[in-house]
Formats: sequence, structure tokens, C-alpha cells
Amino acid sequence: MTRERFEELFELQEGKCAICGTLENILNRAMCVDHDHETGLARGLLCTKCNVALGYFGDNLEIIERAINYMKNPPAQSKIKGSDVNG
Repeated sequence: MTRERFEELFELQEGKCAICGTLENILNRAMCVDHDHETGLARGLLCTKCNVALGYFGDNLEIIERAINYMKNPPAQSKIKGSDVNG
């Protein structure tokens, strides 16, 4: 990616990570250029944490959707008959 294209994306994203919205000037390092590993095409600029998270999920939308569902409905928060899952 050219520096010019990076700057265009940076302006488009208002200097923020495209996922979490953290401003680059708050981060300890520059934004990462996120890309589709199958096509090689750039998707946007991400902070390191968000870029690594996508990498750990293998860019797999099904797994990411399961992670979202897990966060919304954690199994340990459900009522389990006769059991205290916290202790």
C-alpha cells in the first residue's frame, strides 16, 4: 500500500481503528493495514489489538459470529439447575 493510500484511509477513518474506534494518537504504534488473506486486498486500518484478534479468529466470520453470540449469552450466566458456576 502506498503512503498516499494509507493517508486516504487514515482520513476516511478519522484517524481511528475501523473496529474499536481508538484514535491512533492514543496508541503506542501506528495503525496496521488490515488485508484479506485470500485476495490480498486492503480492508482498512486497525489498531494492533483488533488486527491480532481478527488473525486469531482466522478471518472466519462464523467463528466471529459465535464469539459475538458468546459475549451476548455467556453460558456461565445461564441458570443451571442446582449448580453455582461461580464457585
